[in-house]
Amino acid sequence: MLYEHPAVAEAAVIGLPHPSLGEEVAAAVALKPGAVVTAGELQAYVRGQVAAYKYPRHVWIADALPKGPTGKIQKRDIVIPADLLVPDLPGRNSRPGSA
Repeated sequence: MLYEHPAVAEAAVIGLPHPSLGEEVAAAVALKPGAVVTAGELQAYVRGQVAAYKYPRHVWIADALPKGPTGKIQKRDIVIPADLLVPDLPGRNSRPGSA
């Protein structure tokens, strides 16, 4: 749905850690040159077209999205804004098997 917005050049939807839900839907978006739109406007655009559980709870604008040698967006390399990162929670470790 994000790609259908006239200001969006490319987008990637990822899961962000959430303290009680496990993950939340989030999207990183790169805009077309000269395009002006806010993250909130993009979120509202998608919210009006998809089911409530599918729209991204967090949207941020990036200059560009990371790509591999074939040009495919590398979701694992997307930089998540610091204000959206969830600190490690007591009783939950970031790596399986770590103490």
